Amino acid sequence: MQPEPNLPHKNHFDIIVIGGGIIGCGIAREARLRGISVALFEKGDFASGTSGKTSSLIHGGIRYLEQGAFGLVRESLKERHKLLHLCPHLVSPLPFLFPVYEGRSRRKLSVQIGTAIYHYFAGDQSVGPHRFLSPAQVLFMEPNLSPQGLQGAALFSDCQMDDARLCLSVLHSAQGLGAEVFNYTEVIGLIKHGQKVCGVRVKEIETGKQYDLEGGVVINAAGAWSDTICQMEGALAQRRVRPTKGIHLVLPKITEKHAVVLSGHEKERIFFVLPWREHSLIGTTDTDYPGDPDHVTSDEDEVKSLLSEATAFFPVAAQEKVLARFAALRPLAYSRKKNPLTLSRKERIEWTPGRMLVVSGGKFTLFRKIAERVIEAITKVYPRFPALKRPDAEPLLHGAPTVPINVYIQQECARRPLPVDTELLKHLIHAYGTNYQAVLDCANGDPRLLKSMTALGYPILAEVIYAVRNEQALHLADFMSRRTRMAHGPYRNSLRFIQTVVKQMGTELGWDSAQMLKELQSYLAETAQ
Repeated sequence: MQPEPNLPHKNHFDIIVIGGGIIGCGIAREARLRGISVALFEKGDFASGTSGKTSSLIHGGIRYLEQGAFGLVRESLKERHKLLHLCPHLVSPLPFLFPVYEGRSRRKLSVQIGTAIYHYFAGDQSVGPHRFLSPAQVLFMEPNLSPQGLQGAALFSDCQMDDARLCLSVLHSAQGLGAEVFNYTEVIGLIKHGQKVCGVRVKEIETGKQYDLEGGVVINAAGAWSDTICQMEGALAQRRVRPTKGIHLVLPKITEKHAVVLSGHEKERIFFVLPWREHSLIGTTDTDYPGDPDHVTSDEDEVKSLLSEATAFFPVAAQEKVLARFAALRPLAYSRKKNPLTLSRKERIEWTPGRMLVVSGGKFTLFRKIAERVIEAITKVYPRFPALKRPDAEPLLHGAPTVPINVYIQQECARRPLPVDTELLKHLIHAYGTNYQAVLDCANGDPRLLKSMTALGYPILAEVIYAVRNEQALHLADFMSRRTRMAHGPYRNSLRFIQTVVKQMGTELGWDSAQMLKELQSYLAETAQ
């Protein structure tokens, strides 16, 4: 069944945003906080590019201290603290160990100094303790670490997130404030009056329908696809993005409760072994990518190399099966520097000759500040632009409770009998926050829809219904990869589980058996890459 067109309610907006990653979603939210009308278009699913395939960290970026990017680190640490408050169900503190090994490029003194500076920059906004541990203390905390040559480790803290769901939370915050947002709607051309870009031509991927929209300012936040959008202006466009590829591996759990910072073979490279739900997440790499951003994959050599590096520190990893892997591009601001590891993570905001505003680079952690600077850039060029003063009280993100998350969970567990067990309730609250009840309501009293589909204790079929009705999920991969993280775990290719999900989505979206088979095959092909 063909879906009905999802059309904007008007044909002119103050701002049109191209790109449904975290930067685009952040700009849409900031625009509505300032009273600016905004429409956002994403050619795939929200967070289907870089923003849904990160290392899942909200952090200052300890390795950027080595680049002398002190301002970037300071600002990121402040934002880390802010996001803990704005979205506590999706952002949580995580203890880190930075082990020092004899013969590695990063020596004990430099790690001690670096982590001390990092902790100092956080000040009273620190999210955990900092100290240097002896080898015995390190191995007590993380016994799977190799003891050979271990000289100790720095203990510090950062934060972990669910990147795709945080992106959705920001998006739905913008939507709740009046933004109009559209996934699977591709910008296929720019509309110009004379030389000035003043709108976009879009195409709905599901229906093929095309239409034009006018905008006071068109903002290109398309990430790795930004240069493609710039080329639509018609003039010879300069390069604004330098994509670098990062891959991640999901393994059975090899750490106890700490994230571990490790030094790669190359001097500048750092990678992580992170606790990630019931598993471990290993990543990431950082290599130039000259190919098509629509077809980014992790090849076998990259997987073997990353796994080999991790095994040098965690010998047990050699015995474990890779449960899942994924790859994405960092849309870094263009630079001619030879080594991609030394490229700045600072965003660049600049105007094209046709007065389209392009945002390149930037860290996920800084999406709010980047969005603020985008609006400032617009009002500087257009002093009469209809932007209100930013509200003094920052509103919480969509689904965020007004009390600490642990308190909220306790309150919800105690306040009345629930149709699900406590562990499932915790899962739902950490995924949906205060909207968890709306998920349960999707079951409409049917206990079958509240029963876990896997031995993990989640997800439930009511989540599938909620994803379609409330979160604009249109395809199987939307649910498996972004509304949940099931595509990045042991059930990614479980046919029994996947068929249950696709049947429920088909019921919601009116798919016939042929469409269900097509969705299944498309998803399996995507996860095989």
